Amino acid sequence: NEDKTTKPKWGMWGEEEDGLFHGLFPRRQLWRPHLEYPLWHADWDGRQPIPVMSVDKDESARLTAQRDRQIRKDGVTKHIILIRHGQYDETHKEDEKRLLTPLGREQAAMTGKRLGQMIRGVNEEFGPCKVKVVRVSNLARAKETADIIYDNMDLGNFDGEMVEMADPDPLLNEGRPCHHVPGGKARPSVVERTDEHHPRIEEAFN
Repeated sequence: NEDKTTKPKWGMWGEEEDGLFHGLFPRRQLWRPHLEYPLWHADWDGRQPIPVMSVDKDESARLTAQRDRQIRKDGVTKHIILIRHGQYDETHKEDEKRLLTPLGREQAAMTGKRLGQMIRGVNEEFGPCKVKVVRVSNLARAKETADIIYDNMDLGNFDGEMVEMADPDPLLNEGRPCHHVPGGKARPSVVERTDEHHPRIEEAFN
């Protein structure tokens, strides 16, 4: 029997498809979500609890719904805080020379101070926001920004859980993961960059 590989239900997998998607970019580079828009994929991060098992199907559905309501009420909320690097010197092409300007360093320092306030708790109404780790790409401007932010959090006397500073991760370097709509027809160089960057960026967020 012929071995037929089952296609994933999501992602950029139309390798054999020819032509352009509405004249914009190669149809093979069309990103397909898990579920048709605007439906929400409940197991988007692979951590959705399995259904509560019961002999009776209706009872299983009832117990699962009850469990899910309790999770929404009392469960853990994950915060992912996205921070762009500060203003940097764009006159150089070499990454190691594209460092922060004085304004960029000031922006990073102010961001660090604000994050430190959030981690400690701004006031009684806005209590501590638990931050476990700071992650950063391997680009010079991003690493410099992250270092300044971390140093300005001022958590030396903080009695809560310490915040980890992860090693720079090249997988997080900026790139072009997919095409955006609306947008004009993609140039050949953009198509090439999408083919090059997409697998790396997908790996970074999986």
